[in-house]
Amino acid sequence: MANNFTRLIELPFRYKPWRPAHIAIVFDDFTGLSKQPVQDDVIHLKATIDWLCRAQDQRLGQKDQGGISAGWSFEDGWLPCYPETSGYIIETFLAAGKILNNPELKIRAEQIIDWELSIQNIDGSFPGHFGETGSKPVIFNTGQIMHGMIAGYLNFQRNECLEAAVNAGKWMLLQQDDDGCWRRSVHNDTPHTYNTRSAWALLRTGLIANETDLVDAAIKNIRWALTQQTTSGWFKTNAFKENGLPFTHNIAYAIRGILESGLLLDNEE
Repeated sequence: MANNFTRLIELPFRYKPWRPAHIAIVFDDFTGLSKQPVQDDVIHLKATIDWLCRAQDQRLGQKDQGGISAGWSFEDGWLPCYPETSGYIIETFLAAGKILNNPELKIRAEQIIDWELSIQNIDGSFPGHFGETGSKPVIFNTGQIMHGMIAGYLNFQRNECLEAAVNAGKWMLLQQDDDGCWRRSVHNDTPHTYNTRSAWALLRTGLIANETDLVDAAIKNIRWALTQQTTSGWFKTNAFKENGLPFTHNIAYAIRGILESGLLLDNEE
């Protein structure tokens, strides 16, 4: 009981409701002023991209300049850059730049690429979490950054991006078990079916760089993932924790990794 009371006392100091920006957000929520009507898709896309650009600009002058902040909260304000999500935002910026006819997004994508390249580990992996000192590399995070490196190679003809992706892929091979599953260098030391989204990055890299060992490893992981599917279509071993339930994005990751790999391999299975 005393613990709960202490938390209640600490809450205002953690969330700092006296700040003008915080007051405005709370006021908008209470009054309903923050609710937006459904607009044309392009308007919503532009608003989303503008927010990502704002998240990138928050890190100007910081060591992780160029990456995208992991988010904003009342408690912490703007967080450090997140290597994993910054990796696939490279693709998002490039695609959105074409739809919105906004060349600035190509420049922003290259800024992320430069930052990601600057933090790659000697063994080819990329740092997990926020990339802080001591953060351990994670299969999923490294795979998502590989997607960004492939985009850098295909869109800017930057050979160092393909080289970075290949080196990351070689590191992933060293972590893989014989059955294709990744049980090392994974979040919470738990295997995840959703790592198929990293296998897809591995497959893309292997096909583009003509690295057959990367292709074979990607296929092995997809085959392992298929053993986790039940007769109802549900994927086991797909949560953040052992015996946990997956979030919807975990399920989508698993599906997309398998689907995209099947399309690349022209494999109906």
